[in-house]
Order: sequence, then structure tokens, then C-alpha cells
Amino acid sequence: MDTGKFAMLGSLMIVGMETALFPLNTIQTIIMSQRTKLKVQNTFKTTYEIVRTEGILRLWRGIVPQTIGALPGQACYYLAYETMHEKIGETFPSLEAGSFLRGFMAGACADLAGGIFYVPADIVAQRLQIQNSHSLSFSHNKRLYKGGWDVCKKIVQNEGPFGFWRGYAGYVTAFAPASAVQWGVYELCKILLFPFMARLNFKNSENLAIPLSGAIAGVCALTANNPLEVMRVRMQVMESRNKQDAEVIKRGYWYLGLQIYRKEGVRGL
Repeated sequence: MDTGKFAMLGSLMIVGMETALFPLNTIQTIIMSQRTKLKVQNTFKTTYEIVRTEGILRLWRGIVPQTIGALPGQACYYLAYETMHEKIGETFPSLEAGSFLRGFMAGACADLAGGIFYVPADIVAQRLQIQNSHSLSFSHNKRLYKGGWDVCKKIVQNEGPFGFWRGYAGYVTAFAPASAVQWGVYELCKILLFPFMARLNFKNSENLAIPLSGAIAGVCALTANNPLEVMRVRMQVMESRNKQDAEVIKRGYWYLGLQIYRKEGVRGL
């Protein structure tokens, strides 16, 4: 494995992807952060209201801290995945390169490593994404921060340096299983799709099988971890200076999940 290649290309890839998809991430974060029991969570209506009231650039608010964290985070993620994928193969020769279990274990390890950088970036970016949005019901929903640096200063003042890693357990709980499922399904799909496309005489079957495997794996991962992702987002955007939030932070991640279920039902997740 060329570690320099994986670190560089993985980081460059994520910058392009984060920039292109960040508006969707903003909408997702806003919807997941809502604390009211909604009959319908209309993605298009939410997007329209945000753009109408705050402008199109509102959808990219928070992208700078997200990108800063994504560069080292993604490098660590892919280095950890490729390294563990090789080590698992050496330790357990019966697990072939395309096996579900080998990809599953390597994917889980990758998120443990990447989360060290991703969680602080997420916390800063998400607080910028949700603030001053008319679609939220937060009691502290107003312009609290002037920018990413202001978020960092207030986190240090109110919670100390470890405030940047609040929600790391939630991140790992949400993303490690999702990453494991994603890589496991991805490796398995490649093994299944290559011979299938070869039998159908597809030209450049590898170029088609790889993105198709990635798309299937991504859908499986998102479906598996959405409830955990809702809990993670809620925990990371909470403010310790708000009494209700402070109580939830004190009681922990699973208490938050129980509160969401009691107040909003299954659809809240």
C-alpha cells in the first residue's frame, strides 16, 4: 500500500465531495435537529424556506471548519481502512479481499480513527448550520456565533478543550456500524457484480461495478444508522449553558435517544 497516495487522494476526494454535497448535509442537519413532533418533514419546503429567508449561500455556512477537519480526518480514515484491511487478511487468511466480514471489520476501525478529527469539525460546523434558521424550535435559536473561530472560543470558555469531542462516543456508535456495513456490502457487491457483468458482456465492467457497489453500500449504511445519526446530531448541537440541554448532556447519549422516542415517536428517529 502506498500510504502517501491514499492519504493525499482520500483527502482531495473528500474536499470535492464535501463542497458539492454540503447543502444537502445542512438540510439533513437542520431536519435532524428539530425538536418538535412533526407530521411531515418536507425536505423541499425546508430548503425553499431557508433559501428564501437567508439566501442560497446559507446552505454552505459551516463548510470551512468542516473542510479543515475533513482533510486530516479522511486521510486517517482511508489509511486506517487500507492498513486494517491488509492486517486482517494477514491474520485471518481465510478472509478473502472481497469478503463481507473483512470489509466490515476494517470499516469499523477506519471510523474510530477518522472520528478524532471529524467530531470537532462536525461540532463547529453543525452549530453554524443550524443557527438563525427559521425552521428550528430551539429555545436558544438565534445568532450565537460570528463564525467558526467564535464557536471554538465559546466551546473552550464554556466546556473546555474536551468540549470539541463531546459526542465522540455517539459518533463511533453511529458511524462505526454504518462504515462497517458500507465497506462490507461494498466488498461483497464487487465480488458479485464483476462476474455478473462479465456474463452480460458489459464493456468496462469494472468501471461500472465499482460505483454501483458504492451506491448500494451507501444506501445500506444510511438506512442502518439514521436513528443513531439523529441522536449524534442532537447531542453535538446542544449548548451546556441551556439548562435543559445541560441535563441531557449530563445523562448521556442513550437518555437522549429515549427522550426523542418518548416525545416524537419512532418517526423522530
